[in-house]
Amino acid sequence: MAHRSFSPSKWIVDPLPGVGTHTTLTSALSSAVSGDTIFMHPGTYTEDPTLKAGVNICAYNCDAQTPNVIIKGKCTATFAGTCTLSGINFQTNSDFSLAVTGSSATIVNLFNCYINCLNNTGISFTSSSSSSKINLYYCNGNIATTGITLITASSAGSYNAYSSYITNTGLSTTASSSSATQMSNFYCKMDFPLSSTLTGSWNGDNSVFSTVNTTGYTLTGTVSPGFKKCIFGSGTASCISVGAGCSVDLDNCSFSSTNTNVVTGAGSIRYQLPEFFGASASTNFNVTTQTGGTVQGGTFQAPSAGFLGETLLSNIAAGSHVALSNGSATTITSINLTPGNWIVLGNIEITGITTGTVLIGAINTTTNNIGNPATDYSIISWSTNTDQTITPPIHYATVTTTTTYYLVGRADYTVGSAFGFGFIRAVRIG
Repeated sequence: MAHRSFSPSKWIVDPLPGVGTHTTLTSALSSAVSGDTIFMHPGTYTEDPTLKAGVNICAYNCDAQTPNVIIKGKCTATFAGTCTLSGINFQTNSDFSLAVTGSSATIVNLFNCYINCLNNTGISFTSSSSSSKINLYYCNGNIATTGITLITASSAGSYNAYSSYITNTGLSTTASSSSATQMSNFYCKMDFPLSSTLTGSWNGDNSVFSTVNTTGYTLTGTVSPGFKKCIFGSGTASCISVGAGCSVDLDNCSFSSTNTNVVTGAGSIRYQLPEFFGASASTNFNVTTQTGGTVQGGTFQAPSAGFLGETLLSNIAAGSHVALSNGSATTITSINLTPGNWIVLGNIEITGITTGTVLIGAINTTTNNIGNPATDYSIISWSTNTDQTITPPIHYATVTTTTTYYLVGRADYTVGSAFGFGFIRAVRIG
């Protein structure tokens, strides 16, 4: 059908003959060429159209949330180029609602669309081109039954979702999966589990990942995804399971789970400033390799080197005591502090003296030296034969190059043999 020159649109699809230029999207696509936009009037279009490069499709009223324009079927894209679909409600009809396939650099953009996964997974992404993309902008959707999910991806390309929200009223525990695709969510909420294998991965920025008693993200393969300022909630299950060979960056993320282990697995995580809320306040990270630090306390591993709360300790037990010659300052043990701000403290116990006069305990940066009486050491009088404990002053140290701090003891005595043991500890505060 020829287009109407008096119409505000070149191509208009309407279910009623004579109202638009075409009654089906498939026939409109046959007429359209790159640079055209096809507008669709309200209606349910049960068909399986093949999309075209450069041909955009738009609901005439951009009313996907109502929704009045429904494509009930499978839209297939194999072209080299880009197309954009706006305001459309995609509804599965026992098959994918969108399939990006083939080997071309295919880019499909969805703006303000609704993906209604009624009876099948919504999107299939299998293009072998690393330049292929699926982009969701301000989209919504729902997974309406079990055994299905939003997307399954094996493409070498990328999938990106921006400010989109996919609910899961069907309570499906089937994960949206990636075996090669780089999947990213920005300011999104996804109420279904994720998984990645081989070289596929999911990433998140300011997004919420929520599941019902199912692990939120399961990784295997060799990937290293990252999440920044994201929230994970998984009910009774772990939020993330990290397989051997995988590594996950967790930056300023929050976790809610009643499981003993919020993040678990044989892989590794790098984290900073995690937050645990609800029942998760008593849970922990239980991953084979962990690097990171925290401001909030918890029962998970101690902060790693370079992070606030990092703790160093050197302890000399009574059975490994150090002999103290009369009146001679002697190093008992030491620790090496890397650059940063530290609190350094220690404790010394001296035993074996029958008659003595004074005991001195010091923390100093010079071995076998008690340092300055105003800042470095404590002194107590001693005139009995009982064992004595002395605590040196706490040091607040700003270290610019790696520096050794020594725990030093001195005993002045006339009868007996003096022995010292104890500990020196440092906690990073900056």
